[in-house]
Amino acid sequence: MRTEDVVKIVNFELEHVEAAADIFIGTYRTVKKSCSLLPDKYMNKDVIQQLLKRILKDNDGVVAISNNRVVGYLTGFIIPNFKSSHPGVYTPEWGHSVSHEDARNLYELMINTLFDKWLEKECVVHAITHFSHDYELTNKLFWSGYGMFVVDAVREPSHLNIETNDHVAIKTATSYDVKQIVELMKEHTDYMSSPPTFLPNDGYLTVKDVAGWLDHPNRVVRIAKSEGNVIGIMNTVTNATNACTVVRDTTTLTIKETHVTKSAKGLGVGKLLLQDVNQYAIQNGFERISVDFESANLEAMRFWLKHFESICFSVIRYIDDTHIKTK
Repeated sequence: MRTEDVVKIVNFELEHVEAAADIFIGTYRTVKKSCSLLPDKYMNKDVIQQLLKRILKDNDGVVAISNNRVVGYLTGFIIPNFKSSHPGVYTPEWGHSVSHEDARNLYELMINTLFDKWLEKECVVHAITHFSHDYELTNKLFWSGYGMFVVDAVREPSHLNIETNDHVAIKTATSYDVKQIVELMKEHTDYMSSPPTFLPNDGYLTVKDVAGWLDHPNRVVRIAKSEGNVIGIMNTVTNATNACTVVRDTTTLTIKETHVTKSAKGLGVGKLLLQDVNQYAIQNGFERISVDFESANLEAMRFWLKHFESICFSVIRYIDDTHIKTK
């Protein structure tokens, strides 16, 4: 018997939240068996229920019902001008989960149902974050027209055994370094907006922006200097809010803006900065270090995945916007 004949897709209501939270927590427990570094707090039903109630307040969602039991759910935040000139939807890793033997077809049913609702609101983009250990879901989304977009990864703070470079000094940035950091970040912005990554250039950082980093109580900006010049940066923040949710915690040190100037490529500057960040994390009692990067940034991918384990993939699908004219 086909899955669609025994499963009913209905609107995600508050009455379904507890069952949905149980499904996600079951998935999360499985993931933690492969990556014990993840915080325990996302196995707390109250935490997940609050997240789900918040997303359902203003957004559409569906649940799959089989034998009068919730066996899957999917929802997402509607965001104006999301990765396009139209609204789009972002589904975080806790915004979906399935506990059914035919998960592949269940996701298809839920996504198709929601796209009808989303297109009515002119949403032509859907991005969804999912656990990288779920190879079946990754494959399903790929064959459904989704492409890789962002990777979130984690590592345990530890010594990297990187050889020192007498010509490169790693230090905490000060106000004296701000102007050079601004120039370095301009190069970074140009790099990220160029092939192959093609991120939009929303403008360059100013002296005020960078000075704000240095004054922020949860940020530590580490730089590499050679002959008085700033040649690299690795900006870190505690409990970052724009990483995937399951790495967010006061015991997580997140690596943000990272760049090595063109003239210093190949000198091991990135490794020296990462070594220093690991030492800082160890000395300050952090349980994990996280990073996220665009999958199209192949240079970054090669660097980060040498030292980190992927935990979440974010994939994205674009629908031809002519469809919104016929709905």
